Amino acid sequence: MGLRFHFNETSHAGGRRSLARGACFVCLLALAGFACAAAILWVHELRGFSEQAIEARIRADLLAANAAVIFRNEKPATLVFVGDIMLSRAVGKKIEAENDPHFPFLNVADALRSADLAFANLEGPISSRGKDQGSEYSFRADPGVIEGLKFAGFDVLSLANNHIWDWGSEALEDTVNILKENGIQPTGAGKNFDEANAPAIFVIGNTRLAMFAYTTLYPRSLEATAEIPGISAFQLEKVADEIKRIKGSKTADIVIVSLHWGEEYVAHASEEQKDIAHVLVDAGADLGS
Repeated sequence: MGLRFHFNETSHAGGRRSLARGACFVCLLALAGFACAAAILWVHELRGFSEQAIEARIRADLLAANAAVIFRNEKPATLVFVGDIMLSRAVGKKIEAENDPHFPFLNVADALRSADLAFANLEGPISSRGKDQGSEYSFRADPGVIEGLKFAGFDVLSLANNHIWDWGSEALEDTVNILKENGIQPTGAGKNFDEANAPAIFVIGNTRLAMFAYTTLYPRSLEATAEIPGISAFQLEKVADEIKRIKGSKTADIVIVSLHWGEEYVAHASEEQKDIAHVLVDAGADLGS
């Protein structure tokens, strides 16, 4: 197809991060731990950093994370990938205090909305239902935060992470429904196996993109089944086969794989992660986040 890619690779000390292999499998942006690309500006638990310094770093990361892709119609497109968004706990309290769900995104919304596609990992469910599953850090955001996510301009959110099940299946299902009802595509979890493992499909110009999302941080017992909601199933050979099928059937021209994995606060990829990334690239994955 003669597609040409131009990327600026960024890295961030700490957090979970993806693998890079040349210009094909690139970590566009990783933010530490459960940090939100916008809400982090206002969480004062980040002692030792001024709000101005944090804001400057995030703005630099967002600019560097813009991936200019020259599609078949020769019109450049911009894809923005940010890290984890966590809108409960201290961030949720700040939203409530300001009485403004837009508040966490005020300083980054323009950059996000200017992109042709904006992606993030939603670190935790959006719901008022469910049962706390007993995690040391259980996240659940008020349904009102959806207004902030829409304002920020997100097109697709990964639910494949180690906090989406913090309040059980009811909260997970609510999250899927709330996102869909508000024009944001979820990926990486769903009401059943097919929905959880289906890629989010986007068309930009004449180019079709398929985005998959997975995590390696949950037991397989929390994967979706034919009748039970859950996360996507990361079985490497099957994922590679699905990428090949998507590419071979022309369902998508570009395949993007998001992986929520690795060790917190470790700033380099393990050999196992590198091996997995190579398998995905060889299967036809074009980008990783």
